Amino acid sequence: MATAAPVVALRYADGALWAIDQTLLPWREIELELRCADDVVGAIRRLSIRGAPLIGVAAAYGVALELARDPDALEPACTALAAARPTAVNLAHAVSRVSAAVLAAGAAGGSGAAEVALAEARALHAEEEAASEAIARHGGQIWLQMDGGVSTETIERCADAGADVFVAGSAVYAAEDRDRAVRELRALAEKATSASDWACAH
Repeated sequence: MATAAPVVALRYADGALWAIDQTLLPWREIELELRCADDVVGAIRRLSIRGAPLIGVAAAYGVALELARDPDALEPACTALAAARPTAVNLAHAVSRVSAAVLAAGAAGGSGAAEVALAEARALHAEEEAASEAIARHGGQIWLQMDGGVSTETIERCADAGADVFVAGSAVYAAEDRDRAVRELRALAEKATSASDWACAH
């Protein structure tokens, strides 16, 4: 009996970016088929793709996907992708890196633009995977605490940034129903960290 291939959080195949919809984790593992920059933007905005490194890799592939559709779309694609999560450093870096590679190769607007962008996206993807493996080997016991500004509006973004421990003060003590506030924060923290842990493990 053949062994099923392992499911990965993000992969490029058959001219598309395939990404696990993290809003459904850990109960369901469903892959999204993304074929243009707008598809990637939408997935990032609705948190189907989350976690700083993964967002950056997805955005890099998003540039390549759009250039495969329209070789002249470098600037609008990069602008749209960078705006999908304006505060995400990895995303901005990835978009800038792919754009610079296309421009440096003199491929902007030409038939080779998508090929150059895809090669750069794949290189970035490989680097991020290597970094994740190194962290898993050497930093498995490191915990990152987020203290200050933790609320129901920010806790998922804190998890995206890599926080493992959340310290909520005013979000609880200023609430009319403190028990409810704690339950809501705990539920969001469990959902956010389980999705982030799953992404790192795959």
